[in-house]
Amino acid sequence: MKSKTSVGAEIVLSIFLGLGLGPGLVGHAMAQDCVESPPGLMAWWPGDGTTVDAEAGLDAKLVNGSGFSTGLVGEAFSLDGIGGGQDDVILLPRLAADGLADLTVEFWVNTTDTKGTLFSGANGSVPGDNELVLHHESTGLVVWVNQEKSGVLPVSVNDGAWHHVAFVRDGSIGSLYVDGLLVDSRSYPVGPLDIGPHGLMLGQEQDCLAGCFQAQQALDGLIDEVAIYGRALSGSEVLTVAAAGSGGKCKPAPAPDDEIPIESLEAIESEIDTLVDRLADLELRLGNVEATAHQHEQQRHDPPRWGRDGARGHDHSRSLHKWGKKRRH
Repeated sequence: MKSKTSVGAEIVLSIFLGLGLGPGLVGHAMAQDCVESPPGLMAWWPGDGTTVDAEAGLDAKLVNGSGFSTGLVGEAFSLDGIGGGQDDVILLPRLAADGLADLTVEFWVNTTDTKGTLFSGANGSVPGDNELVLHHESTGLVVWVNQEKSGVLPVSVNDGAWHHVAFVRDGSIGSLYVDGLLVDSRSYPVGPLDIGPHGLMLGQEQDCLAGCFQAQQALDGLIDEVAIYGRALSGSEVLTVAAAGSGGKCKPAPAPDDEIPIESLEAIESEIDTLVDRLADLELRLGNVEATAHQHEQQRHDPPRWGRDGARGHDHSRSLHKWGKKRRH
């Protein structure tokens, strides 16, 4: 059963196609809010001025002059693909795809390049074999899975507009989606991917593992919001992500910042100093009170140093007795 979000996205897409706007414009024509990422993410590289993986800590790496530029969702990975830039690549950690059988790779691309490789995974056991490759020829896209080639598919994404590309592998069936629409589905060899060291990348096709690049296979363009899932996404899930356009997938909430600003630390230290001074003053006062109380208690128990009338050592009762005796005599 399709979700309301999926049904709504399909209706909107149908309306846009009916108006002749084309799938490549869907992402720009809609008022965009982010959508929740489908479950099963292995890695996600938003490319927002950083190579950080937003999902699992499998950070990418800029190689040989690749960088960032304005993207569809924030910033995007940028590759020049020309001259000395034929080896510009975005190196992805192979663990994001190595060993996966069912999987999904999806991203946005913007290019006018007549030829160029979008996504490339090279075999680690037979270095250079194409485990999973999405390549753009002058007349359309080409998919390689376990060294088997799809042939050129009659759909292009090199018109200078943003296009969403997704490849879904479900058992032996590999399906290619462009802007949320299924453009090809066919059988490929089965089995988990065997990705070699440094063999997973964006922007170049590997004739040998992690190298042997050719200038005509280098991509001149932008790639944004790259994600790999450890399962086959449904067609409605792919459509939902594509229809989100510039809203993109909702980013994870940032972890709470446990660090205390230096201004707050200084204020805390000042409060502590004030408290210490007050405690010291209170301790001194308590000491004085205790000393006074002890002095009063000591005086209460000491024998009197003076007579009852205040005369030193003089007992009036005895004096009167002696005086009375003297009068009688």
